[in-house]
Amino acid sequence: MRDEPGRFGRIFQTGPTRGNYGKGFARFLRGMRLRRRSVGFVETTMPDTQTFSEETARLVERAGLSIDFLIRMEPPYDDWSRVLRAIREHAPGSVMVTHHLPEQAAAFQRAFAEEPAPTLVYMVYTPAVPQYLELAGQAAEGVVWATVTGRYGDSRGRAFAERFARRYGAAPGRSAASVAYDQINLLALAWSAHGRPHDFGRVARNLRTMVYRGVNGAYDLDRGGQTSAAFPDEIPDPSLGQAHLVFQIQDGRHRVIAPAPYAESTFRLPPWMRAG
Repeated sequence: MRDEPGRFGRIFQTGPTRGNYGKGFARFLRGMRLRRRSVGFVETTMPDTQTFSEETARLVERAGLSIDFLIRMEPPYDDWSRVLRAIREHAPGSVMVTHHLPEQAAAFQRAFAEEPAPTLVYMVYTPAVPQYLELAGQAAEGVVWATVTGRYGDSRGRAFAERFARRYGAAPGRSAASVAYDQINLLALAWSAHGRPHDFGRVARNLRTMVYRGVNGAYDLDRGGQTSAAFPDEIPDPSLGQAHLVFQIQDGRHRVIAPAPYAESTFRLPPWMRAG
């Protein structure tokens, strides 16, 4: 989009970029009292799951943390033995796990819980999918996870979840259903601004100029890459960005614990860390 606006000017991204995950991880851990000031990273070889970068390494080290290991799982991405050995051998203060299949992410957590290390498990996005918690069960209690586009726990978020449950007979997850709802509302507003939805150039201009507060936060797409910005790492104004939400599974529920304006609860030491 930045290089060829004439060609890609009608493409918009309604979630901040994945590069924010490393920033958010380092920022969250900066104020944590970890047993060890070290971290591990677990990803797959699929580019969409890779959040570790040179910038992430710099931010982690700037936060006073060392890096114990980086593991990139190979296809078929279902063998956690190497990952579990590394976690149990190094016992880092925290490990960031990026795997987009909820059944496999749940399988990791169940296996980890059988012989846990005193390590905070921090996942990216996948617990937002309802299937994750159903499959991980009690083993997921205390897991921390983050998403760059998630449903807020405020009155708008709660109202959406209630309407969704009445309509479909099941609760929505904490990310995808609500961002899809926001996307449709953005498009409807852009259409209704002039009543000519087939004038695609004008629709795109409308999307650039509007600021919309949806269920997953605020959308301001008038940027070089036509993507929404992450609060607080990319933009300090929460009225013009989407909060990089950090959740913790507490009493079988997803509760926002950061950033402060949107927190529903505070961090609890996971049960496997209390036991040690």
